[in-house]
Amino acid sequence: MAVEFSNRTTSAGYRLPLRGPSAFHERCVPKQDQSTSPAPPPAGGGKRTEADYRHCNEVAEDKIWRESVKNEWKGVQQWEDNWGFLKEYDQKGRPKPQKELPERVPVYSDDMPNTTNGVIGSRMKTDLGKHMFQLERALMTGHKKKKLGTELMCYD
Repeated sequence: MAVEFSNRTTSAGYRLPLRGPSAFHERCVPKQDQSTSPAPPPAGGGKRTEADYRHCNEVAEDKIWRESVKNEWKGVQQWEDNWGFLKEYDQKGRPKPQKELPERVPVYSDDMPNTTNGVIGSRMKTDLGKHMFQLERALMTGHKKKKLGTELMCYD
């Protein structure tokens, strides 16, 4: 990831001095031959700000996160292999009774609404829902279509 800095000129043709990479750039962008490591703390000794993290290497951070998740799953597997047998016994060493699973589990619930419309409709059964419904009807009564009176008609 080499960054080349070319000669810069102004619109009038004057040459500007070459700019090297900034200290921030050197700190956040990893070198080609080095492994990625977190950026050192700020020079002032204060806490890092959002801007400090904005230009850091997200790909390397994602790789580190993936490796940590992989290691965590590996630890789970090792625990299962080494100590998983303990789940089958209680604290006194007696075998735990197996919980029998039902043959068939219903997809739809009898207690909870199964759809979004059901959730919204179930809220209308509460006192607050009933009051809101009354207010809505009161607001909409003046906006219905009405038959015009005979005084506004231009024909008999």
